[in-house]
Amino acid sequence: MPPLRQRKEDIPMLIDHFLEGFLEKYELYKKVEPETMELLLNYSWPGNVRELENLIERLVVTVDSREISPIHLPDYILHADGNAQKVFVLDICTLQNATEELERQLLNKALIKFQNTYKMADALEVNQSTIVRKMQRYGILKDK
Repeated sequence: MPPLRQRKEDIPMLIDHFLEGFLEKYELYKKVEPETMELLLNYSWPGNVRELENLIERLVVTVDSREISPIHLPDYILHADGNAQKVFVLDICTLQNATEELERQLLNKALIKFQNTYKMADALEVNQSTIVRKMQRYGILKDK
């Protein structure tokens, strides 16, 4: 049987099959958003069908919302082609709200990774004072 990357047409059917089984097993209801399905179709699946099955189970168990969105996918799938977008816009909102939300998420991720405002500033390529000011603005607390 050819590898899954050569049978792209089978991927939606397999996702539906695995999703149905895991939703029944864990007594949950979830669905895969079209954007998520597109990303899953574009991934090369080196681990073949077993990798797809394991991913679907992990998503069913770990995603809190009813919809499985692109943001729930692992980075290696999101950026598999090297050209994938790093930011996903799920709905229309004001540019200011979108910018604030992006800043908040970046600061939280950087804080978790670096736990130091100087290292955060280096990674985000801004001044350390900017990091401190924005963390205060968004109410992001640094553990002492």
